Amino acid sequence: MSTSIGEWACQQMMTPTTDDLRWYYDPVSQRVWFNYRDGDGCRCLNYSAWLNSLDMSCRLAVNQTVEQVLADKMTRNCHLSHDDDCWYRMQVSEQTVEPFDQALISGVLTCLSRQSGVGDQLYLQSDSGVLSCPMFRSFLIQALQSNTHHGEPLVLMAVYIRDIKGADRRDEVARKLRKDMRRTDLVGFFRQQELLVLLNGVSAQGASCIAEKLSASLTDGILPATTIGWAVFPQDGENVDTLIERRYLRQLPNADLSSGQ
Repeated sequence: MSTSIGEWACQQMMTPTTDDLRWYYDPVSQRVWFNYRDGDGCRCLNYSAWLNSLDMSCRLAVNQTVEQVLADKMTRNCHLSHDDDCWYRMQVSEQTVEPFDQALISGVLTCLSRQSGVGDQLYLQSDSGVLSCPMFRSFLIQALQSNTHHGEPLVLMAVYIRDIKGADRRDEVARKLRKDMRRTDLVGFFRQQELLVLLNGVSAQGASCIAEKLSASLTDGILPATTIGWAVFPQDGENVDTLIERRYLRQLPNADLSSGQ
């Protein structure tokens, strides 16, 4: 039966597609059938081995998304930054295979920058790999819709560069943020001296810990001084505009309040 399901899964993935990765997971046999866009056909691994074949920084997010879909049977999206050239969206859902009366978890990984075109639509600076303000806002809206439905927390964090030449040094801070944050944390430009970070699934307490670590990381004597603030969904706001307006509502003790709002 498991082999027959595997053959069915591979047949589904034979159709040419622009998706970077398509896969099916059988929770009964713990097998995953997958096909990369530029790969050499359908392959099969056990679930643990398949997870280990993914980029280390993405494994936790993918595994958590699969577990959530298994638990509530709802389609979920997670956004990943696999490298400096592309932001990805992985859509994970449950699919019942009628001939076998068995449910598989299916996943599709798509490079969003390939769809939109690298440039002002997605990145302000290609070498920093940071989202433009419009694209960041679009992702934030998607995350709020999903988290409202699933009752999960979210944190919008702001980093203001307190430097007379802050706009000139923004890329330095942006690259540092991307290096220090999780691959599932979205980093975007907001204003000339300000960056925004989307922390999905993070609580108010978790945000405080992240802000402390981030503050210490950014205070290395080379990078310009920064002010870090954040707002928590849904406690501090339930829509994009309110969260952005209240992005400095919460700050570390003794923080410099010159955020230039």
